[in-house]
Amino acid sequence: IRKRYEPKIEEAKALTEANPQDLQTRFQLGYLYDIVGRYDEAEIEYRKAVEIDSRHPFPHLNLGHVLKKKGRYRKAIEEYRAAMELGAPDPVGILNNMGSCYNSMQDFPSAEDAFKKAVEVNPKNHYAYVNLAILYETRNETAEAIGILQKAKEVVTDPVALRTIDDFTSKLLRR
Repeated sequence: IRKRYEPKIEEAKALTEANPQDLQTRFQLGYLYDIVGRYDEAEIEYRKAVEIDSRHPFPHLNLGHVLKKKGRYRKAIEEYRAAMELGAPDPVGILNNMGSCYNSMQDFPSAEDAFKKAVEVNPKNHYAYVNLAILYETRNETAEAIGILQKAKEVVTDPVALRTIDDFTSKLLRR
């Protein structure tokens, strides 16, 4: 994948050198670095994009993703919060990412809050239910995990999502 994107990275670098204050080219270069797994460089470019326009949600959002990949969960959560406050689309996805960060930090109450908020924002999003069930299972609360998955089956309509929910429920019932 790196080989395919290297020419695009070089082109984006030339554009940022020609116009270092252009938000879009900084963002694009950060995105390309992110795709190829060059997270340190992606972080630098996203931070520069935030410096150019701190009110734009997407550099915050993508910076959050990179920081999460690097295991810097608290900082990722800060960027996710900023992105949400600035009106980034897909608040459910952001809340799920925040919950995942909290879960990785073993801050289970905050993870639960984030996943529950994601369910409140979009009750048909199966990822929030599954993440919540995984959290409950991590805490050996199998009955709660099964209960939340059953609640998901009442509102989720996507056949692929329902299959995921059924598979996870079956796995929990076998334990």
